[in-house]
Amino acid sequence: MKKSFVLIILLLLIVNLIASAQEDPVDIINSLYLNVELAPAVKAIDNAVSSARKDIETADDLPEPMVGFSYAPSPIATRGGPQDWMMTVKQPFPWPGKLNAFSEIADGKYKLVKAFKSAAIASLREQISKLVWQAYWLDRQIEIAQKEFELWNELEASTNSLYSTGESSQAALLRIQAMQSSIEGRIVTLESKRNALQTSLQGILDDNKLNLPKTAAVEKLIPLLDVKTLITIADTHNPSIESARASVLKSTAKLNLAKSLSYPDFAVQFGYLAVGDNDLGNEYSDKDAWNVGISATIPLWINKNRNQRESANSSLQSAELNLVDTQSKVEGRIKSLLEEIEGLEEAISIQLHKTLARSWNAFNAARSAYSAGDTGFAQLIDAENGWLKAELKLHDLIQQRGLLVAQLEAFVGSEIYNLNK
Repeated sequence: MKKSFVLIILLLLIVNLIASAQEDPVDIINSLYLNVELAPAVKAIDNAVSSARKDIETADDLPEPMVGFSYAPSPIATRGGPQDWMMTVKQPFPWPGKLNAFSEIADGKYKLVKAFKSAAIASLREQISKLVWQAYWLDRQIEIAQKEFELWNELEASTNSLYSTGESSQAALLRIQAMQSSIEGRIVTLESKRNALQTSLQGILDDNKLNLPKTAAVEKLIPLLDVKTLITIADTHNPSIESARASVLKSTAKLNLAKSLSYPDFAVQFGYLAVGDNDLGNEYSDKDAWNVGISATIPLWINKNRNQRESANSSLQSAELNLVDTQSKVEGRIKSLLEEIEGLEEAISIQLHKTLARSWNAFNAARSAYSAGDTGFAQLIDAENGWLKAELKLHDLIQQRGLLVAQLEAFVGSEIYNLNK
């Protein structure tokens, strides 16, 4: 009867461990997706993004007009009369296409700065995601260790009531006390690691003025989007691809500008001359005059222009090859990460439905045998330890999947969960 009482207590404690709610960090990480943009480091880049956007608005404006004024202390004698001062206004007009090229270059710079912002967001999210998953793993280890310690406490109390002060009772108590000490030491170590990790995580959150919301329990891992969808999203959201594509745009604009340098720019000039009295009494005396002039820049240095075009063309080819290479690497990395994640999901399924079930069945068999007197206390405890190790392994696999998902999300540059499944 007393052995049955011990087994009932043991069973209730383990069932309580199974039924305990599991906090899933996915909810935490997703809720940070928009909040990360409020981090000071990201907002600082935002200022650069705004500045680059303003540059686009003025890049294709005409050059500023030039105003000139000249004064002659000794008036210049002319037929019309002495000239003592003159004012001119000159407006340059670049060759058609140059202003458009300037605008495209500014647009390329803008998109390049935006890519820096995307990279900063992805890096910060990945950093926080990994810390959250590591904290999840440490919390699960501490939780299971604490439950295990409670179990041994119950066993110690039950052993004291079951046995007299014989040798078998003393041996069982010594083993229980040794396990209690070992578990206490493990809990202290795990809590120290968790506190250090939480301090690091909180430091990042404080530096970036972010707050972690409360977690919510979920019953299954949220599935990911398929590989084709992820690659398509990455092609427009991956920071490296975004940066490479901006470099292509910028290099294309520079090549167009280099080609247009072979054509002349023009300028229109208006002049006003102050003419005094020439004492001759003719019709031009004491009449101010004005003039209109047109000037052009002549690109005579053919070798210089050709070198500029060749240099710009080489830069464009390099940028295009870099874009293709970056797209290929990102696609390969996404496929590799997905394969690793799928492997872990299969391992999680096996651990949950087979290994964990088998260890639970083994414990039940040991319990029955112990109740019938066909096995010893040590075999019962070994079966219980096997179940706990299987539980720990399950959460370790979940954590490993979470770390890989954090990397995948950083590569894709956007949310990657298939919430429709």
